Amino acid sequence: MSPSNWRQFAVCTSDSKSSAWFSFKKEDIDYAKNGCAKCTARIPCFLNAWESEEYCGVNGGISEFEFLLSTWKEAKKVTDENWKRSDKDLQKFMRRVS
Repeated sequence: MSPSNWRQFAVCTSDSKSSAWFSFKKEDIDYAKNGCAKCTARIPCFLNAWESEEYCGVNGGISEFEFLLSTWKEAKKVTDENWKRSDKDLQKFMRRVS
C-alpha cells in the first residue's frame, strides 16, 4: 500500500455506516474505532490527518476529541499558540495507531 492509495484499503470507505467516522455520537465513535482496529490503513490514515492539519472525525482509531485533548496545551493567554504539534506528540499517537 502506497501513501497515496491507502483510502482504497480503508475499512471506512466501504462500510455501510461510513458516516459514523464523522459523527459526534459516542456509539458512532465507538463503532468507527472498532472498524479502525481491523483496518490495515490505520497508519497512513492518521498521518494524512496529522499532515493536513484538518483533523476531524475518527482517523486511525483516534477520535477528534482525543486528538484535540492531546494537542491542547494550557493557555497562559489566548492566542493561536495554544496548540502543540511536536514530534513527541506524533510519536505518542503513532504508538497508539500501530
